[in-house]
Amino acid sequence: FYLRSHVNLVKSVDCEGLKKIKLLASDKKNRLLFISNHPTHSDSQIIMEAFRQMGATSNFMAAYDLFFRQSKFNRWVMQKAGSFSVDREAFNSESIKEAVNTLLTGKYHLTIFSEGRPYLQNDWITPLQSGASFIAASAQKRLDAKGKGEQIILIPTAIKLTHIQNCRDKVITMINSLYDFLNITPNPKLKIEESIEELAIALMEYGLKSLGFPASKGKSLEKRQQSSGEMIIKSLEKEMSIKPGKGKSLNERASAIRSEIHKVMLNPNNNSKLWAHSRIRSQKIMLALKILSYPLEYLRENPSLDRCSEFVERLIEDKQSKAIPPYSMRKAIVKFGKPFSISEIDSSERQNKNDFFSEITNFSQKSIQDLLDNINLTNSHAGGEMF
Repeated sequence: FYLRSHVNLVKSVDCEGLKKIKLLASDKKNRLLFISNHPTHSDSQIIMEAFRQMGATSNFMAAYDLFFRQSKFNRWVMQKAGSFSVDREAFNSESIKEAVNTLLTGKYHLTIFSEGRPYLQNDWITPLQSGASFIAASAQKRLDAKGKGEQIILIPTAIKLTHIQNCRDKVITMINSLYDFLNITPNPKLKIEESIEELAIALMEYGLKSLGFPASKGKSLEKRQQSSGEMIIKSLEKEMSIKPGKGKSLNERASAIRSEIHKVMLNPNNNSKLWAHSRIRSQKIMLALKILSYPLEYLRENPSLDRCSEFVERLIEDKQSKAIPPYSMRKAIVKFGKPFSISEIDSSERQNKNDFFSEITNFSQKSIQDLLDNINLTNSHAGGEMF
């Protein structure tokens, strides 16, 4: 009922690959860790329904700033449902300890949305963070020490939502609202993807101007993304005396800045003036992250109803800094991939932590993308059609 309500507008959840997961879960020596993409704001509810169909229960890791924005009651509800907070930039030790203990006790499964936040991008997975690999390795090491043959099994999990109704008129209404907000006259000669890119550029310039930054440089949106993102990041690194780190990408540098800002904002001993100053810095780094995350090739490759609506939703959320409610009924598909046992990797190979974490993370990322591609091959709903 809750999934079908106006809060989620998810008509049904179809699960693929449940039989093999049920078999693995029936063996008490197995500890299941589900690593999933994070394409929507309804992912936790969708996965909870998948586990209901499986006859099992899972705990979830939720971003700590999501808890930070909730009322005390909502935080209590989230915790009772099996969620616990994590700093998605720093991956704090208390969250790691709780996640590892969940796997060690075996009372519940564990689900981690390793993209870190909802990307509103159902067809492509973004680079996964390595925290899940660290948790899996830490738990397996402690299980090995017990010598009872218990094992951590990773389950790559793909979530795909697709529109089952023709909602083009609603998407066009949202596009027109952005044109009105930005005081731009729509060009009827532009393709839908070109109109969306035009709005992305205009919204980016609006955000830069509102926070006191000069206009971006470059003719293409890609060059403007890079130049404006780097401009914001460099200014904050200088202001906060943060060294960029050799070989770090703009996104990695932005995440490091964001983590430092949140440390200040979550410290109850800091005065209101310092908190307010950090709040402005937070707005700046969030603008950089939003700009850098615009998925241009994702839209250009296949301007379907699903992809166009996702990009427009992202732009509106960037404008108002909060999620928009769903506006059209959707169907969810959850597909479980090939299980991967951590214990099958020789313990000596696990000693090289960086290589081991990269191997697990890359395996999970490729597996989830393959699952999404497979789902899309048979997507006959309105969302898979060209806009």
